[in-house]
Amino acid sequence: MNLSHMLVIAALLAGWGSLLLVRDGFTVPAVKGAAIKFTHVLPAMIQGIVFGYWASYWPEAFQQLLVIGVQLAVAYAFEFLLMWTLRRPYTLGLGPFPIVFSANLFVWFAPGELLLGTLVIAVALSSKALIVSNGRHIFNPSVLGVSAVAALCILWPSWFTYHDISTDFGRPPYMPYLILALALIPQIRLRTTPVSVGAILAMLGIMMTVFALTGYKKAPSPWWPPWLLAITLLAPDPATIPAGSLARFLFGMFVGASFYVAAKVLEYSVGTDYFAKVIPIAIANYMVPTFERAASRLSARLPQLPSGGCLLYTSPSPRD
Repeated sequence: MNLSHMLVIAALLAGWGSLLLVRDGFTVPAVKGAAIKFTHVLPAMIQGIVFGYWASYWPEAFQQLLVIGVQLAVAYAFEFLLMWTLRRPYTLGLGPFPIVFSANLFVWFAPGELLLGTLVIAVALSSKALIVSNGRHIFNPSVLGVSAVAALCILWPSWFTYHDISTDFGRPPYMPYLILALALIPQIRLRTTPVSVGAILAMLGIMMTVFALTGYKKAPSPWWPPWLLAITLLAPDPATIPAGSLARFLFGMFVGASFYVAAKVLEYSVGTDYFAKVIPIAIANYMVPTFERAASRLSARLPQLPSGGCLLYTSPSPRD
């Protein structure tokens, strides 16, 4: 743990709070109670189980727990100060947990590096509060936070470094089965299955097409744990996907196709497809209205498209 980084972060948060105290005449806003939301509890529990299983086969993961604890403390402080800055009521909840847990399942930074992790949290929480449309946040917060830092790591790799945990995440036996079993809970409860099905079909379709045309076999496999985690638990965030089942399927198809394209572009340009599991999801989040319009046009032209059943059914997206 880098003490100097901790001091910098603490100083920035303290300075921010001091400015707000001066602005509001040294009056600290009250916390408007506590609220525990299902959409926060469920992903945090699933992510915790995945992390625990991973750590049981790769003990180095336990060393990240201290970093996660610090990031959670920073997340709560940042969220409180952000709400105070915006003059919005602050309600204590579990919102920071799925953001921090999710980020730590996809990227670690150099040992002792806390500033980049803090930047992930700052971007994630800021986007959730500030980048909204029709009463909902547009981007999956952890996805946008990781994507923003990914851009820094890709553009200036000598300044911004990260720890590739993909191979280590795939070490435990039966990890894909665990991910699938856990993913069934939100898939069924929140009806996000069309996203995952669309992504898997797109990835497999492109893979087989490229192989048939060129004989090229190397491609992102939806069964590899890091990709499977993105497909089943990261991309189908119910608050940032389309509202209709057909639109969700189109969303998933775009994500799966973008995974393949992004992986190849990054492999060619920077030598690794590491961040290809995250960046396309942020793009798809931005394009949600496009998928909803496309689904509406398809439904109008092809009324025979199924609207019920276990794969394609209509349900409103929970807004958080």
